[in-house]
Amino acid sequence: MEKYIFRPYDPRFPLFFQQEKEKIGSILADHSLIEHIGSTAVPGLGGKGIVDVLVAVEKENLQETSLILQKEGYLHVEEDSIPERLFHQIDYQEDGGERRVHVHLVPINSREWKEKIGFRDYLRKNPQEMKKYEELKKEGASICQGSKEIYGSHKKSWIDEINKRVTD
Repeated sequence: MEKYIFRPYDPRFPLFFQQEKEKIGSILADHSLIEHIGSTAVPGLGGKGIVDVLVAVEKENLQETSLILQKEGYLHVEEDSIPERLFHQIDYQEDGGERRVHVHLVPINSREWKEKIGFRDYLRKNPQEMKKYEELKKEGASICQGSKEIYGSHKKSWIDEINKRVTD
């Protein structure tokens, strides 16, 4: 799946998230908080088309929960993980295409949790800002030449500014 291509919003994203939420919830026996984040969680916002799922558990359960997810087919991507967030992904083949899901495993009430939820909610409530972000994502996709670093750095200062607003 080519990752850094801008795709329009797909109205099926909430359904894809709900399916993943139910799957993860059954795996973790409801000992977690599960939220839809990222561009696919903001109606009308285009992006990479990857469904991002934020899963929060007690901090002392992060590693154990990661292992449980891995046993169920979620690939732990070490290079995209940080101590406050363990990153996983799973790909699905369907309708002749591929759908990717990213799972961000974080401690409950962590800064990561607050930023991700706050950023999503901010974009949902501010359509003009959502459009600005969409333009940044389009520009980033057009200039990054497949580079995660270029794509991320193109958006970083704007995201950091919004995160200051939503967490302070």
